[in-house]
Amino acid sequence: MKIQTYLLNLAIGFDEFVNVIFAGNLGETISARSGRAAHAGKLWGKILAGALGFFFPNHCRHAELHDQQRAQYIAWLESQSDPMLRHLAAVMKGNAK
Repeated sequence: MKIQTYLLNLAIGFDEFVNVIFAGNLGETISARSGRAAHAGKLWGKILAGALGFFFPNHCRHAELHDQQRAQYIAWLESQSDPMLRHLAAVMKGNAK
């Protein structure tokens, strides 16, 4: 694994961890959550999305799109007849048994 991929995975994992600490959904980044909150007119979302956008333009929008793509991929995996793919979807959602 390249160091850039490792560091990106580490950053996304930390982002999701922080989101869960603040009662967010598992698998969702705080970046995507703050972007959605900003669109909904919530002050905390506007502040955090604005701060992130200052350093990384369009960061929250990109995070929202990434989370949507991931959710669509999980839904596709769940629709497959292969039990291994359905198990992978459960693992990605945190529902594996």
